[in-house]
Amino acid sequence: MRHPRLLYTRAASRRFQVLPPELRVHLETHLENLALLVRASSPERLPRLLAREEDGFVTAVRGMRVHFVVDATARTLLIHRLEAPTPDGREATPSTP
Repeated sequence: MRHPRLLYTRAASRRFQVLPPELRVHLETHLENLALLVRASSPERLPRLLAREEDGFVTAVRGMRVHFVVDATARTLLIHRLEAPTPDGREATPSTP
């Protein structure tokens, strides 16, 4: 979690730290690429480029759903929730920040 354009809430940071190392690397690389996309795009285009949800955006990476918001002025991503499906395939209840 060293990319200057990626910010994590405490809950997301704790969740990120307990993921398997291979998944952490894959997830962080994906998020860094999204941050570069945000940096290179105009804020008006972002809703067309990223999957929207009620409180921001969401992306899926190897079974993980990452919920985040974009600060268009600072061109940063704030990752506020990481979710993994439960063994029965349903979404896990998100942890509170």
